[in-house]
Amino acid sequence: MCICVLCTVREHRSHNITSAEEERIEKQKVLVVTQSEVQYIIQERMKELQELKHNVDVLKSSAQRAQTESDKAFHEMLQAVERWKAEINQMITANMQAAMSQAEGYVERLEQEILELQRRDAELRQILETEDNIHFLQNFPTLCVPPEAMVPKVLINPQFSFGEMSKTAAEMKEHVDDICKKELSKISKTVSETPVYILLPRNGDKQHNVPSRVDFQEPKTRTDFLRYSCKLSFDPNTVYKELVLSNGNQKVVRKKTVQFYPDHPDRFDGFSQVDRDLPDAPRATRIGVYLDYAANTVAFYSVSQTVALIHRFKAQFSEPLFAGFGVGSSVTLCHLKQNPTSY
Repeated sequence: MCICVLCTVREHRSHNITSAEEERIEKQKVLVVTQSEVQYIIQERMKELQELKHNVDVLKSSAQRAQTESDKAFHEMLQAVERWKAEINQMITANMQAAMSQAEGYVERLEQEILELQRRDAELRQILETEDNIHFLQNFPTLCVPPEAMVPKVLINPQFSFGEMSKTAAEMKEHVDDICKKELSKISKTVSETPVYILLPRNGDKQHNVPSRVDFQEPKTRTDFLRYSCKLSFDPNTVYKELVLSNGNQKVVRKKTVQFYPDHPDRFDGFSQVDRDLPDAPRATRIGVYLDYAANTVAFYSVSQTVALIHRFKAQFSEPLFAGFGVGSSVTLCHLKQNPTSY
């Protein structure tokens, strides 16, 4: 039977007493739902893993087929264009190797998440089968937390195709050296700006359709920002030695004294390693960051009653991105709400 501590000391009578068995029945309903969620996610991750491995094999076969077709086309060309053949092959091989290298990382992270979910499932199964009600209730708070996605969903970008390179090679065969230069420059630009993989943020594992580029519009209002919002936290493994984290790693304050953090290869050892001065940019106390990974674009906005662009730049993204913060006195990650508040 569960009894309040105050009841045993001061004969506290302001709330009801319930038996451990009745309490377990209510809590067990929550854990059963959580376990169902975990099992569903495991099934989905297994499907994603198999699909990703299959698509990677298809991608690799496509790269090999593109290289073979390019070799055939270049073989029929005159000796004057041999140097372009080597450049096409190098482009295909480099992109294939980059794609395979990225895929290995995605596969490894997805397998790790599946193992973690399976471990969680085993813990839930064990606690659900225990007959020790006290042990059950003691472990309930840590086991009832719904699982959070650790890895973004990885899809093969339908806009990326090695076949485009072999098609270009066939066209180059019919033209002279000057035309070859023009076409090679065009395809090189297309390949460099088109990512092989699309990383979709997980939203309760209910998002399964690949959004079109029309769906990803740069935000203009606060409501637009909320469509793309995601929860962030400061990483204790990278925080600078003069910074102190609090509020569940949602706030960071700079101190004059050095903090004793364990050594980590990702920890910043310089305070201004990621700073960039923008002297003409407007001042802002609240900043919104919009990342369009597929479009290789990052934009910074001043967010108040209105939204104003501070700075936008483009870059070639080939790995997952992490937010970096330069801390003057303190930085707090805002908890976004659907209803706007005064600033």
